[in-house]
Amino acid sequence: MKRYDYLAAELFGYSYYHYQDKLDIGHIRFTRYMPNMVRDLERGINASWSDEKIAEKLDIELDQVSDFKESYHRATNIVDKNPPLRMFEEGIKSVIEIVFENDEFSEELKGKLVDQLMYRAKDFEFRLKEEIEFIQEVDREEY
Repeated sequence: MKRYDYLAAELFGYSYYHYQDKLDIGHIRFTRYMPNMVRDLERGINASWSDEKIAEKLDIELDQVSDFKESYHRATNIVDKNPPLRMFEEGIKSVIEIVFENDEFSEELKGKLVDQLMYRAKDFEFRLKEEIEFIQEVDREEY
């Protein structure tokens, strides 16, 4: 996966494994539409577009723009961290922030937190496997 795929996975709430599965089968929503939305959102934020222009470009409602911007910033704070351990740590912080932002601390909430932490652990595993494969390819090329 590439940076915009990771950002799209974060922005739209997909695990990296699930997103990669959709890329593997060539699902156009995952290969084209979602990464392009992220690119357009990033371009709009960096160019200080108005919320109206962002809404028009992304084909979303104006009242959704703020949430998209917030989600984008949260996604970049996770995806752009290196090494993967820092990405994992930032993902955990993000999950805790999201969960405790709107809910009371109850048994149900504890279950949600554990579930989300486990998803993050799987995303961390995914990134580690990619790193290991890359290192193995580099090692093979050197010999």
